[in-house]
Amino acid sequence: MILDNDFLQKIRPNSNDENGKHNRKLYNLFKGISKRKNNNLEQIKIWFNAKSRWDGSHIEFHKNIHKEQNILRQVMIDPDGQMISGYFLMDALRKNKPTRFSLCTFLPNHMIDVTDWFLNTYIRIGRCMFDSEHYDFNNQYNNRYYIINKNNRKCRWCGEHFNRNIIKTVKIDKYECWKSSIRM
Repeated sequence: MILDNDFLQKIRPNSNDENGKHNRKLYNLFKGISKRKNNNLEQIKIWFNAKSRWDGSHIEFHKNIHKEQNILRQVMIDPDGQMISGYFLMDALRKNKPTRFSLCTFLPNHMIDVTDWFLNTYIRIGRCMFDSEHYDFNNQYNNRYYIINKNNRKCRWCGEHFNRNIIKTVKIDKYECWKSSIRM
């Protein structure tokens, strides 16, 4: 995929809506990289670290990994394309000005170039790439879902369908109570 101004238009958030399909902070990062004197969007590489930063285990990469695992800690955006320094995806999504880290501390044989996969998936499904569980589902003011009927919804961003299930829970509280044993 060619990263150019057309790419920036595809991931541009609509208006000032923070709940839109694409993340404003990630867009601002890509836009800022494109405006730098020595950088352009064509140099950007996006790396997936196959060694978990959480527990050190090996993570097998595949095209639907975003549906199974939280990939925010494993993806790094390298503006220079040389695996020298870059931004962790988690920071890019949370901070207006993410901190740039050295990537040379990671072993090159653990780093997988996922630039095309990441960009194509992000353009297609937007934030659902980072929120595969659709955690904001109960937000009734969110325009993220088409309401088909009272029991079915569809995500506007990724197209996934949801069925309403009623789950009954019973809570039993057990506690200790002391009463006087003296009778009058």
